[in-house]
Amino acid sequence: MKFIKTSPIFLPFTIFAISLILSLLQLFEIHPTEAGTNYYADHLFYYLINSTLWLSGALLFNILVHTFIWNGLFKRPISNNFNQIIIDFISVSIYVFALMGILTKVVKIELNTFWLTIAVIILIVGTALRRRALLLSSGSLFTTDKPFNIGDWIEVIDNSIGKVEGEVIDIRIRNIKLKSADNTVTIIPQSVLSNIVVKNYSGSKDQVSIQLFFNLSSAYPTERVKRVLMASVIDALTPLNISDKEPEINISATNELGIEYSIKYFIRPEKITERTEINDLIYKKVLSHLSFTGMKLITKDSLFPTEQSYFQFGYDKKLILLHNELFSHFTKKEIDQLSRKISVFSVAKEDVLIKQNESGESMFLVVEGLLKVSMKTAKGEVIQLAILSPGAYLGEMSLFTGEPRSATVAAISDSIVCEIKKEDIREILNNRSELVEAISDTITDRTIMNIQAIEDAGKKKKHFYDNILGKIKSFFNL
Repeated sequence: MKFIKTSPIFLPFTIFAISLILSLLQLFEIHPTEAGTNYYADHLFYYLINSTLWLSGALLFNILVHTFIWNGLFKRPISNNFNQIIIDFISVSIYVFALMGILTKVVKIELNTFWLTIAVIILIVGTALRRRALLLSSGSLFTTDKPFNIGDWIEVIDNSIGKVEGEVIDIRIRNIKLKSADNTVTIIPQSVLSNIVVKNYSGSKDQVSIQLFFNLSSAYPTERVKRVLMASVIDALTPLNISDKEPEINISATNELGIEYSIKYFIRPEKITERTEINDLIYKKVLSHLSFTGMKLITKDSLFPTEQSYFQFGYDKKLILLHNELFSHFTKKEIDQLSRKISVFSVAKEDVLIKQNESGESMFLVVEGLLKVSMKTAKGEVIQLAILSPGAYLGEMSLFTGEPRSATVAAISDSIVCEIKKEDIREILNNRSELVEAISDTITDRTIMNIQAIEDAGKKKKHFYDNILGKIKSFFNL
């Protein structure tokens, strides 16, 4: 949750507007010649309304000066002593002017040397009491909400101190103490807090949103970029179980680098201290998923990838096959032959690609997105076995041996897969028998990795290898 502690305008503006309206209506104007029951009440309300008008106007004007001048136009670091004195002097001057206005316009007192001396004294004393003057001018004394408590994790952003975040371990009248994740303690004056933005990550029972930004070339189709980024962040966050909210991918801006995309993910407040590690993991997953698709992040020091190179790589079936270990033993000619027959298609989020126990004679390569592999046990329990990211493959046993699907596979996010059917690969296997042995060895290693008890994996490999090799030869009539 984000708490904006720049001076609240609504309350002083409302008071000023009401006072101004009442003053203009002259409902309580004083008429000395008309003495009566309501004379003293009118007198009191006249002073109250018009004094409030001057003071609320001074407060509102001070807020606008702090918001749009000191924190907007100039952005002067208020920790600098000279700049602080200038700010406080102007702030107190505005209130002194309001007090003089009350004396002359409301109370009808003629200014003389005595009152001017009092004004100078107030100005000097007010400027000397820098912290109190700043708190008053920023409206902090009129603020009833508490943006944070001891134990909250907050982030403070200011031009003078930069960005500081940590757990609030002490709150005093003059300052607060923050302890960062590396146990560094930072002391921040309350006068600084009154004029800056404070993000309180613990201030809500709801989950906190974190945003990351990535620049990619405008040559990349936006929907494809969003699909890849969504799969990346889900791939990173799913094992962590930090939120039950789905991440959001949006276009945040266009700039000289291309298109800026934002990843917004959600995290429970108690996990906020792990944010740095989570962000690092997301960055790694994004780079991994983009790398497999041929897309690259754009920085000021990098060149724009050309549109041609992107589309050549994007759905180049030959490169998809070359990036898969199962086809590492295929020759260039065999890869080229197979690539002309296989198909690439999309799988929408939550759609089922294959179902457990159904027949099938094809396998799939994950090109983009994320797929979830689950299996229903004999007791009827559904167990999640794996999450497949780009570069993974599934259904190889059905393709090479004709066995029914051993698990159900559904899309976690919008995905792109490549399907290889029995007829697509039959001719290649018939022409080179040693290729069958290489594929059998790869599938055997994969099968052993998937079983739980692998103490005697060396003994089991020979059994699995002979079994799979026999099934492949039988299925393809080799």
